[in-house]
Parts: sequence; C-alpha cells; structure tokens
Amino acid sequence: MAKVVKLSIRQLSSDTYEVELLEIRADDRAEPLAENISGFLSAARLYNNDLANSGFSIEQHYRSWQEQYEGLYGYFKGDQTQTKGFPPDLEVQECDRNAKELKIWLNEWLQDPAFRRIADRLRMELSKEDEIRFLIKAEGEILRNLPWADWEVFQYYDKAEVALTHSEFRGDDRPIASKPKKKPGILAICGDKAGSYEYNPANMDKLRSVGAQPEFLNEPNSKQVRDRFWDKNLDILFFAGRSGDRLHFNGTDKTKLSHLDNSLKAAAENGLKLAIFNCADGLQLAEVMISTHQIPVVIAMQEQVPNEFAQEFFEYFLLEYAFKKQPLYVAFRKARKRVSDDWQGRLPGIEWLPTIWQNPAKRPPLWQDLREAVSLPQVSLAGVACTGLVMLARLTGLLQPLELAVFDRVIRWRPPAEPDDRLLVVEVTEQDIKKYEYPLSDATVLKLLRALQGYKPLAIGLDLQRDKPVEPGSAELRKFLLQSQSEGPGERQRLFVSCQVGSPKRANSSSPPPANVPEKQIGFRDFVPDRDGIVRRHIFSISASDGPCKTSNSLSTQLALRYLEVKNYRLKETSAGLQLGEATLARLKNYSGFYQQLNDDRGQQLLLNYRSYDRVADEVSLSEVLKNGIQSDKIKNRIVLVGMTAPSAALSMGTPYGAGRDREMPEVLLQAQMTSQIISAAQGDRPLLGFWPLWGDLFWVAAWSVAGGLVVVYCREPLSQKLAGTAALVGLSGIWFAVFATSGIYLPLVPSALVLAGTATIGVFLSSNRSAIERLLPKGLKLPAINRLTGSISFKLPS
Repeated sequence: MAKVVKLSIRQLSSDTYEVELLEIRADDRAEPLAENISGFLSAARLYNNDLANSGFSIEQHYRSWQEQYEGLYGYFKGDQTQTKGFPPDLEVQECDRNAKELKIWLNEWLQDPAFRRIADRLRMELSKEDEIRFLIKAEGEILRNLPWADWEVFQYYDKAEVALTHSEFRGDDRPIASKPKKKPGILAICGDKAGSYEYNPANMDKLRSVGAQPEFLNEPNSKQVRDRFWDKNLDILFFAGRSGDRLHFNGTDKTKLSHLDNSLKAAAENGLKLAIFNCADGLQLAEVMISTHQIPVVIAMQEQVPNEFAQEFFEYFLLEYAFKKQPLYVAFRKARKRVSDDWQGRLPGIEWLPTIWQNPAKRPPLWQDLREAVSLPQVSLAGVACTGLVMLARLTGLLQPLELAVFDRVIRWRPPAEPDDRLLVVEVTEQDIKKYEYPLSDATVLKLLRALQGYKPLAIGLDLQRDKPVEPGSAELRKFLLQSQSEGPGERQRLFVSCQVGSPKRANSSSPPPANVPEKQIGFRDFVPDRDGIVRRHIFSISASDGPCKTSNSLSTQLALRYLEVKNYRLKETSAGLQLGEATLARLKNYSGFYQQLNDDRGQQLLLNYRSYDRVADEVSLSEVLKNGIQSDKIKNRIVLVGMTAPSAALSMGTPYGAGRDREMPEVLLQAQMTSQIISAAQGDRPLLGFWPLWGDLFWVAAWSVAGGLVVVYCREPLSQKLAGTAALVGLSGIWFAVFATSGIYLPLVPSALVLAGTATIGVFLSSNRSAIERLLPKGLKLPAINRLTGSISFKLPS
C-alpha cells in the first residue's frame, strides 16, 4: 500500500525543536491514519549550544565529514586535461569514520524520549510492505542535509524514502494530471566538456523497450536548450555541469537561471514532472524549480558528486522507474543503494547526497502515468480479436447454455405483469379428480361445456386429450360437438379442441382430436422445449402433417385469432412475417440471437414472453363452474381455457421460472401464456420478444469491445480501471435492460460482457507485461507502439 508521511520540524527556541507529525495517509483512503502528533528534539545537541554537557554536536560531525568528503572529491573532480587519481586510503578511512559517527549521533538524537511518541506511531501505522513517501519540511541547512535515510526507522522499511520540501503542507497531495505519450520526453543536458561516459547498451535497450527515448545535448548553447523547453513535451530533465549564478552549458555559453524563466515555465506547462541536477547549486535550483515553476519532483545532490556517479545514478534510476515500473521513491532508493555500492569505498557518505525535493501538493507520477501503456489502435486490435473469438464461440453454440441461463434469470427478475383479464382458466384440480374421477367422463366434459356456454364467452379452448370416448356421455358429447359446427356468422362463441402433432423423431407421439370436429376448430397443443427441458419458445403454426392431427395452427393461435377477429383484427402476410395488428410474427430461425442450433425448428416459432409465474389469468376450478358459482363477468366475452392442473394428471413443463416437479407449469397455463402473448402483441400491450439480425448483434458486441479498450487507454490506475470497468458493465446492463423492457429486443448481453471484460483484460495485460512480451518476441519484432531504435548512444560529461 502506498502511504505518505508528512513531518514538520521548526525551532521553538535556542534549545528546542518542535516536531509535528502532520499526518500519515494511505493514497487510497480519504481519512488519515494519524494526524497532528507533536514531539520535541534538542537543538543543543544539533548545534552544540551546551559544550559542557554534550561534547561534540551533530553539526560538528557533519562539518567534519563534509570537509573530508570535499577533500576526497577533489581526486575525482579533474579538469579537461587531467585527473588526480585515487585518494589515499587513510583519507578514505577518516571520512568513513566521520560518516559512521554522524549516523550514530543522528540516531541517538532521534531517540529523544520527547520524540519517541512520533517514532512509535510511525511503527504502528507503517508496515514493511508499504511504499512510503516520507516528506520532511525542516528549517536550516544542517537539518536539511542530515542523512535522514540512515535513520534506523528506515532500515526496517525497504520501500521507504525521504524527501525534503520548502513548501507548507496544505491539503492532500493529488495525482498529476498528465496526458500519456507513446514516448515520454527525456532530455539529458551535459555541460562543459570534461571526461566522458558511455551508456551501457544493454540497459539502453531495456529502456527503449518501455518507450524511454532520451535525447542528449552535449555542450549545447542556450538557444538549443530553450528550443527544447518550448518545443518538446518533456517529462524528465537531467542536467550535469557547472553552475553558480549561471548555468555553464559549454565553455562560452554561461546563462543566468533567471534568463530561462520563460522557457522553464513553458517546459512546466508542457508537462515537465521530474528534474535531476548534478551541479554545485543543485539545491538552489531545486527550490526554484519547485516553488517558482511548480515542478512536482526534483532530485538534486547535496554536495557535488563525480559525473560518473551522477550518470550511473540517472541510468539505474530510469531502469528501476521505467523498465521495472517501480514507484518513483522506490526507484530512487534502489538506484541510490545500487550506485553507492560502487562508490562508498572511495567517497564514504556519497549515498546520502542524492536527495528528493518534493512539491507536497502533487503526488509523484508513476512511469505508467507518463507513457501510453497501450495505444487505442492496439486495444482496437485486441477488441477485434476478442469480438471475433466471442462471436465465433456464439455461432458454434458454445455460449448458448450460458445465454439461456441468463435469459431465464432475466425473466425471473423482471416484474410480473398483471393477470390477463381477457382470459379465464378453468382448471381441473386434485379435488376435482377425486370428485369426478380421472380421466373425466364425456358426460362431465359436456356438462362443463354447456355451463360455460351459458356465460357467453368469446371462445372456449378444450386442452384435454379426448381422442377416445370416456363413458358415460360419449354420444351426447359427439352430438354437442357436431352442433358447434353450425354456428352462424353472428354467433359470438366458438369451441376449439386440441390434438397432438407429435415429433417425427418419436413414434406414437401424436394423438387425434375428438371426432366430428372440423379442422378450423382444432389447434395443436405441442410445445418445443429446449434441450434442457425448458419451454422458451412458442410454436404457433406448422405445416399440416399426414398424421391424425392435421391442423396447421396451435390451440393458442386459434383462440387468439378468434378473439382478435371479433375485435376486427385481420391477419396479413408481409415480407417480414405475418402481420397481426401492431405485431409482426417473424419466424425464429437458426442463428437468431442466442439460438444457434434449434433442437426443434419445425413451423413458425416465437420467443415466449411470459406474463408471470404465479397467475397468467383468473383461475376457477371445474367444481366451481359446475356449481354455477362463478360471476358472469369472469367469463362473458373472455377466452376460456380448460385443462388439467392436478399434479397427478397434468402434463407440466419446465419454464424460465424453474424446472422440477415443484416449479413446472401445467400445460393449460402454458397455453394461456401463449394465447395472451399473441393478443397482447397485436393490441400493443406487450411487445413480442425478438433479436437483432446477426450484423446488428455484431455491431453491438464490437461497440462494447471499444468501451473495454477505452477503459484501459484512459484509466491508468488499477483502481480507476476497476471502477471504470465496473461502471461500464453496469452501464451495459442498464442500457440492455432498458431496451429489453421497452422494445422486447434481446440484445447479446453475455457476448457484450465477455468482450468488454476480455478487451479490458487484454489491454491491462499488455500494458503490465509489455517488457516481458517484448523479450519473448523474435529479435527485431516489436509491439506496434514500441519504438525501434538500435545502436548505442554515447556522450561526454563534464568532470
């Protein structure tokens, strides 16, 4: 976890410093972990105000080390013609002794009981795995130049680093707003010519593989520098050279810093985020860059260091920061430790000298923030590939089980429709079977039909298998059915019976209708369940078969057409399908929506738009009708469906609401669902369910792959990517459901979600593993956004 610690040290009196722990805060939390904790440190021990009690002071130890270091540095400084060689061992040993004593005195000073409260709180709130930015605002040269990184607290925290600041702490630090680039701008300026250094080509190849593309200006003139500040979108600036009141770009061009104000301001406005200085007045440059030009981070040397050291540090820092994608503070610490291993034996204490100066209002950028981790064309290519794979999987039927399961869940989740007041279901219950026996006799059926006729319904649908006589009452029932054929054109009721077409794949699966009933009053009661036994489709018409059930319309279709005929609706044939009122009954085919391979594609089929599970229409029992216990308005001018609901006798089918004996829906209620669907669609009450054509589905899915790509391109932080990805999925679901609820169009939800997540995941993988992928590719083959540049770059640095 990334955390920031803000510590302010100010002198209260000649004897006392007040230390205030302003806050400890995690980057991903709004509330601080700790804040406003005060402590105190002795000013006497720092400046030796009480020699009688303290002996040497920390300042004296610092000055002793500083004097020794400057003497040793002279051996490496050199000029254009010579260097002085390596320093004597005795001088190195003396400098090393002073450096160690300074660290001891510093840690003893920080163990002051008056300061321990702060140190204890740091240990409480920080963990070894945390990436810690430790910002200190301190007054005075000595305080700022102390080797804070050697405070024993930091020896435990491997990812902690100290930074200094001149500015007051006001509010939280905020991420830097920046526009990522394919090639983050890096400019290295090497001043007066003296000595030389050649980059390690292997390291440069690593940097180039992650988009780092430094430009080197060796001994430029001031105009060349100004032009770069104005014309280039720089992210990182490195300067090594002589300075004082002027910057020595070459032997003759010595420019005052104030003469670069406008150019530095332009560089800051163009996105300069980090400056690294190795020159005599680097600390003063750092203050100007941060306070005047608002550069977020400046790295400067507290004392002058050999140019070779500075260059190695710069190279190692870029490797950690850019190639290994370490946070800036962690990269700084590792580079400082690594380069110091080579130099500590020659210049003891040199590891203290690289120092971060931080603008406390701005959070140090990650390399990922500077570089366009993955470009829009790359993500688009990933989106095309992801879309192609998902649509191929859909076309081959691999996604059909998942899509059907999602469809079922959507049907269950949506609000149920009100019972259809145009229908009435007369159900034969278990109590009815106990009273009238099973199967119902023809006399009982006749009695029921005559009772219903008395209420004057628009139509009666008999969803009972009556292919064989069931005595008593067979002759009377046949006579009644013959009489029903002679209804005049003004008669407002009609009786429809049912039969079973059956499947050509199953022998003896058909059953005839009752005898003496014409085809126009017969409807088939077949269903087309999917392979999992769930009825999701409504077969409303079929070519007349040679079997005993010769009708071409389903029972539900016959009943719906009868109702709509009375309401002056007429069926018309169009190129798009059968037109009935406001509805077009377009045939469901293979490769329609999530149906890639229909297990039964006979006849004309629709998706079944269920009203509800519990109550599709008003329901009364057989006994209630025969007792004349029904109000006439429940039957008059309605469609009446008669069928079994008793679990012991009824044929029940699985639906999107559930399968299994407890959740299956009786056949008569399914017929009611289908009848209601046709009537509601024709009258504009509820839409038919349907799909877009294949090209429409492809367009919709591809659009959401673009959305997944945009999440990666424009959201840099992992947290923001997760939030944006979640928001995109929520947006997809919301838009999809709105379209489904208002128009009945079932858009490809599962494929869209897969390509959205898949494209975003591929983009994140590419951006996070770009270097690893690059190393796996054949030599010379690069990812599209990685620059191709070969050859080594060498340049000279002043000594």
